[in-house]
Amino acid sequence: MNEQTTIQTLHKQGETNASIALILKVHRNTVRNVLKRETIREKQSRVKPSRFDKYKEQIKDWLDQNITNLRILQTFPLYPKSPIRPMSEGSLGAHGVPEEACCTPPV
Repeated sequence: MNEQTTIQTLHKQGETNASIALILKVHRNTVRNVLKRETIREKQSRVKPSRFDKYKEQIKDWLDQNITNLRILQTFPLYPKSPIRPMSEGSLGAHGVPEEACCTPPV
C-alpha cells in the first residue's frame, strides 16, 4: 500500500512512469497498473495449506517418540505420487534412523 501511495505522489509531482519504475525498482507496467486504479488496493495473500497438514497428528506422535526431524522428513515422499515409506519398528541407530534404513536406499 505504501508503494502505491509513493507511485501516485511521484506521478502528481510530474515524474514519468519509467522514472518512477526506476526509482522504486518495479516494472513500469506495475506503475501503470497502480495509476489506472481508482483506489489503493490492499495486498492480497493466499492462504495455502501445508503439504504436511494431513500428517500433523502422526508427526506429533513421532516427535513424542523422540524421532528426529530429519528422519521424519525423510519419511515423506519427495514427489506427490510417491507413497509414504513407513518407518520400521526396529531399533533406532545413529541420529534416530532405524538401523536397517541406514544402508538401504529409499524406495
